[in-house]
Amino acid sequence: MKVFWTPSARRRLKEIEAYIARENSADVAREVVVRILQRTLTLEQHPSLGTRLRHYADEDIRELLERPYRVIFRAKPEQVEIIAVLHYRQLLPSDLQGLDAEIGRRSS
Repeated sequence: MKVFWTPSARRRLKEIEAYIARENSADVAREVVVRILQRTLTLEQHPSLGTRLRHYADEDIRELLERPYRVIFRAKPEQVEIIAVLHYRQLLPSDLQGLDAEIGRRSS
């Protein structure tokens, strides 16, 4: 199964890397991003890994933890779609459309 990153999820991962690089170092930032990417690759073999998010009616929405981040994804029959990467302290929006909007507001 293929793991597909949505444009907004890729953008968010780059924002996380830039923030960590400013606060720490480019090496630390790269390590965090690599850990997140490696963690999501496990979904290729185990798409039902992680915890189902009951917050959403869609039963395919799950989260995978790579502390301190939450990778929000949708398991589809043909692929796993990474929707967002959130810091664990960020609250989940009320709907999935709000997920993109919420991330955009917080990163601005």
